[in-house]
Amino acid sequence: MRRVPLLWQNAWWEGSLKKRTLLIFTGPPGSGKGSLSQLCVSKLGFKQVSTGNLCRQEIAKGTQTGEKIDFLIKSGKLVPDGLITQMVYDWFLEQLDDGALVILDGYPRTVRQAELFHKMILDGTFPFRVVVVQLALDDEAIVKRLSSRFVCQNKQCQAIYSANPDANMMPEKEGICDTCGGEVRRRKDDVPEVIRERLRIYHQHAHPLLDFYNRVGYRVFKLDADQPIKNMLHQFEQETDGLAL
Repeated sequence: MRRVPLLWQNAWWEGSLKKRTLLIFTGPPGSGKGSLSQLCVSKLGFKQVSTGNLCRQEIAKGTQTGEKIDFLIKSGKLVPDGLITQMVYDWFLEQLDDGALVILDGYPRTVRQAELFHKMILDGTFPFRVVVVQLALDDEAIVKRLSSRFVCQNKQCQAIYSANPDANMMPEKEGICDTCGGEVRRRKDDVPEVIRERLRIYHQHAHPLLDFYNRVGYRVFKLDADQPIKNMLHQFEQETDGLAL
């Protein structure tokens, strides 16, 4: 598997996105939010709040809430706003450190979720400067990408691979994660009919969300997600360099 080169430079990081900054990664499922988030965690010391991971952890516990979440995800439906927001709130209470750098991956997904989180920003519960990173990729490319996706089953890893030969993202040993040695397999909801339903729901909420971010004054910039991850990282570096936060 091709290794991703380190593109970050300390001088850029110290001069641009500083402490108490929160990045909201938004974009359709499969646009690369998780992959980009993982690199920010490993290279820059961010903490990542992935609502997908939070949901899967709840499912793994076998609770009644986990069973409800599992049914909704497999049906391509959104988990209710209140439940998602409570899980995110609990994560912040348990995991947030002073001066933490945080990425929200997969949250907020609705205007109601954004309103609830923005209220916590305003009242000082979580005092961050917010930057929204919008990953853009067309629907057919998403369906092709997710239909070819394989994920490490280790809940502490969840590295992403692809059977698409153009992506050059297969593990070195078939079915085995390069990072942790865990089992790699396809997610049950990565089938075309479920993917298209997830995309329909995403588009239903995407434009109102962006309108909300602009209205409350969050900085928003777009990344082209139809490119290799190293190129997307480079574009991310260029877009964030010199942001007046």
